[in-house]
Amino acid sequence: MTQSNKLAFLDSIRGFAAIYVLIGHARWLLADNWEMFQSNIANYDLFNKFLAYFLLLFKYGHEMVIFFFILSGFVIHLKYALKVKDNAHVDFDFLTYFKRRFFRIYPPFIFAIVLTYLADKVVEWNNFSIYTHSTPSALINKDISFNHSFETLFGNLFFFQGTFVSVYGSNGPLWSLMYEWWFYMLYPLLFYVYKKNIFASYLMVLLLLTFFILGGTTTILLFDKVLGYLFIWWLGVVLADIYVGRFKVNLKRFFPFILLLVFIPFYKKLQLDLLKQDIITSLGVFSFFIYLFYLLNVKSPIISVLSKCNFLADFSYTLYVIHFPILVVYHGLLLRNNNNIFPSTYVHVLISSVFLIFFSSVTSKIIERNWFDKKV
Repeated sequence: MTQSNKLAFLDSIRGFAAIYVLIGHARWLLADNWEMFQSNIANYDLFNKFLAYFLLLFKYGHEMVIFFFILSGFVIHLKYALKVKDNAHVDFDFLTYFKRRFFRIYPPFIFAIVLTYLADKVVEWNNFSIYTHSTPSALINKDISFNHSFETLFGNLFFFQGTFVSVYGSNGPLWSLMYEWWFYMLYPLLFYVYKKNIFASYLMVLLLLTFFILGGTTTILLFDKVLGYLFIWWLGVVLADIYVGRFKVNLKRFFPFILLLVFIPFYKKLQLDLLKQDIITSLGVFSFFIYLFYLLNVKSPIISVLSKCNFLADFSYTLYVIHFPILVVYHGLLLRNNNNIFPSTYVHVLISSVFLIFFSSVTSKIIERNWFDKKV
């Protein structure tokens, strides 16, 4: 069995994670928030009350991005970890590596930028309440913006969003691509150190984490964000080293750390800054991956069942980068036709999610898979 077939369950989980983010955003944009639901609960039928409680499970989209970061580190490093295990003097072809990353990231990203502009223009031309920041949700009014300046476009195309410029238009989820791209660009340097001394590369990442956890700053926001979160991405590198056998560890010893995920709903009460919250989450997610590898080793039927859904990965990236501006248009139309209040139903969350999964599965064949096949 090839590595790709053996690890097909990870593709399935990546697809499910993208769908999770989609549903969470649809819930946020197309229905009453929890407080509004509670105050209007008498207006909801039994089915929609059930949906309201069920959809509460989908409010941790930010934490799901931590999952993406770790999986990204694993996927990027796996091939090189296998090579280093067999030959410590393996060469790193940066040009080939860069082309592969470029053609993986940019085609869906460019499509998302164009789609965001067009969708946002529909919102602007119709003067929807989300454009005028007058929706029933104070958080939506605060968090959704429509900046399409050339400076913002240029900054996003070079992955500076969230640092020197804002994300492009209403497409908030594009913030995470800034991290992904610069993790990719840092990896060749870290791999050079890794080849010389694996523990030196690990120590570098740990020292960076310690520096930022203790409140250190480079005074450059891009550096602070990327280097501060590098540890999270590097956990994927550690996973790859464990998976290929560079580290011999007892996987069961990591299982208790999965319980760190239990703290996610209590972060506000703990009053931790975002970096510390995400570090805790990442350790829990890391342990979850370890548990999956254990299930793989013992040939658990759970892995076999998960592997059958690996087709979801074919459009997961496209789904992630295009879903939000379409939901923004849906939001505008929904409130326009309901006197600027959310209807007493969560069915629109389901309808939009099904549509976007279908739409992404179709468009990905053009903007993602075909380009991906051509990469070198």
